[in-house]
Amino acid sequence: MLILFWLKNESKTSNFKISLLKKLLIILFFISCSKKEGIEITNAYGRIGIKGGTSAVFMKIRNYGQIDTLYEVHCDCSEISEIHQTFKEGDKLGMKKVDFIEIKDNFELKPLSYHIMLINLKKDLNENDTIKIELKFKKNGKKLIKIPIKRL
Repeated sequence: MLILFWLKNESKTSNFKISLLKKLLIILFFISCSKKEGIEITNAYGRIGIKGGTSAVFMKIRNYGQIDTLYEVHCDCSEISEIHQTFKEGDKLGMKKVDFIEIKDNFELKPLSYHIMLINLKKDLNENDTIKIELKFKKNGKKLIKIPIKRL
């Protein structure tokens, strides 16, 4: 506001400055009002594995829109790709397949929690390899991401 006051009190040649500043403020207003939408995947990585064995994939999922559902995963590097949840029963840990995960705003697939399980690998997954995973969301559709393989 102080800038507008200063510009108004300048000479008549400053009308151009005021007009320019008004346009800039309008543009900044609309940029600040724009809301990010969709799903964003960050920090994705997979675990090393051997042909015929298993591996797991982890990532952070950020949902900028309405609650969505991750209901299917696919990777060409394995015979089976499933969403799994690790659970504790007494003093033993186990894993079970889940049909979907509701993604509200932030959700993390991480070790000893929810993760993507790759079963019966078609090839070795070595450190620094890259694989492609397809994630299917009810509202945001398919999302294809490249994931590096890391040694845990």
